[in-house]
Formats: sequence, structure tokens, C-alpha cells
Amino acid sequence: MRLMIVTPNRGRKPAPCFVGANFDGNHALVSDTSVALPDSWMSEKSPGVTGNRATDAGRGTRINEWCIEKTIRRGYAVATFYRGDVEPDNPDLRDGVRFHVPVNGRTEPGPHDWGTIAAWAWGISRAVDYLVTDPFIDPHRIAVVGFSRLGKAALLAAALDDRLSVVIGHQTGCGGAAPSRSHVGESVRVINTKFPHWFCDTFKSFNDAPERLPFDQHALLALLAPRPVLLTAASEDTWGNPQGVFDMARRASAVYEFLGAQGLKARRMPKEGKLVKSRLGWFIRPGRHSMTPEDWKAILEFADKHFR
Repeated sequence: MRLMIVTPNRGRKPAPCFVGANFDGNHALVSDTSVALPDSWMSEKSPGVTGNRATDAGRGTRINEWCIEKTIRRGYAVATFYRGDVEPDNPDLRDGVRFHVPVNGRTEPGPHDWGTIAAWAWGISRAVDYLVTDPFIDPHRIAVVGFSRLGKAALLAAALDDRLSVVIGHQTGCGGAAPSRSHVGESVRVINTKFPHWFCDTFKSFNDAPERLPFDQHALLALLAPRPVLLTAASEDTWGNPQGVFDMARRASAVYEFLGAQGLKARRMPKEGKLVKSRLGWFIRPGRHSMTPEDWKAILEFADKHFR
């Protein structure tokens, strides 16, 4: 996979770094023509894609989603890779890493084998493998960031890799920080039907009875304790169940407190635009399911507090 790393020219070296997967290719996040186009699977919904191949028409079209210029001016580095370099976002295994890692000789996944979300999380850890060797990156200040389905991957990567010292889960929804045992927003049945490749097949056995799940997503958040974690949401993103995410954070707070760290400081969901900077943090803004400069403003403020 191609890992694009942008480091600030000014400020202290080595720099703290944000790492994560992106949706549409490294070239979509910058205008620099030296950044290579992806040569792996591409979604037809990605900008500038023709016949499932990336073209220069997509270059720079997602600059505002990652705000790299703002981030490096703040003194942070950014490292990102295209999700399709690791695993395509479809049920076809032949183009992804899982095809090359057969389990017990099987070429098709078994009921408990990893899905696409786990493959992307694996990719994040492989990026960290490099970052901890880069003299321009502070190996003790690496933050993982992810939006939507890639936010699910970011949370999982951090649960499995404690080299990620700060965790940013932006609008992660069902299978991320939103509760599965809920009837609000995206359901277990819907996510498993629309995206059957994201999770292990055993998850589908809970489609009609999510209340039978032996744990809910507060357990995933608890695995991140006592590291700083920021969960972000948008008020119109009802599919992502912001209230449910807040409730999961409140439940995970008990583990933070058990470990002697501050959990979620807010008892009730704060008003829009207010950043809660406690060790387990929270931010909700007006608007829909998207990643915006307003979100990055909150992310950078949270990182400033917990890195510096």
C-alpha cells in the first residue's frame, strides 16, 4: 500500500502524527501532482473515477475532508493510505489482503474470520509499523483518525494496537461506537445486509435479535482505556445514532475511572459546538454525515490538550 506522509516544515521535530485510511485515494486529499493515483480497486462513487480506475480529475477533490494544510500548520504530521490498497469495499476477496492470508487452508472466510473492517484496521497497524521508524514522527504521539466505516476500522485498530496513543472516531455508527442493541438508526440487520463483507459471518446470526449479543460497543470503547478518545457526531446524522454513541461513552467511562483516568466529563449530551476535552471526549455539531473543517477544529483542539 502507498502511505502518504506530510510533515510540517516548522515546529519541533519529531512531530506528533495523525494516521488513518482514506476513502478516495491519497491524490484526492492534496493538489500535488507528484502523488500517485491508486492502481487498485476504486469505487464508482469516488470523484474522477472512470471504469473503476482513478484519473487526475479526482485530484484535490477531498482536500476539505482531511484539512492537511491546517493540520501541518498546527505542528502535526499526517499519514494516510487509500483503503482499496488493502481491501476493496465489496464481497470479492480476490483483490484484498484477506485473500492472501488463508486460514487453515481455506480461501473463503469461515464464520469467525476477519471481515473488511478488520482488514482496514490491520492496514492502519502496518502504517504504524513504518511510522515508529520515521525520524520525523514522534513514535509516542500517534493518533488514529477515521470517519464513518473507516472510523469503525480506526476504533478496532486502536483496540488491538496500543501504539496508537490518541483515538478519534468520527461518526462511526453501527459496528463502531453506536450501540448494536438499539432500534435507533442503522440496525445490525441493515448493516449486515447492505455490507455483508464488513464483519464476520457470525455477526449475521444476531440480525433479528441484537439483544442476544454478548456485549455492546461500550466494550470496544473500554478496550481503548485509559487512552484519550474523542467521539464526534452530527445532529442530523440520525442513522449514526448520536445519542446512542454518547450513551456508550458514558458506560465505558466506568473502565476509565477504574484505571484512574477521567471518563466522559459530561453527564448529558452537551449542546452543539461544545467540545468536551476530558480523557474520553465528545463533540457534536449541526449538519449531516460528513467530515468537515469544523470537525478538524475540534479534533486538533482535543489533540493539543492530550498530546501537549
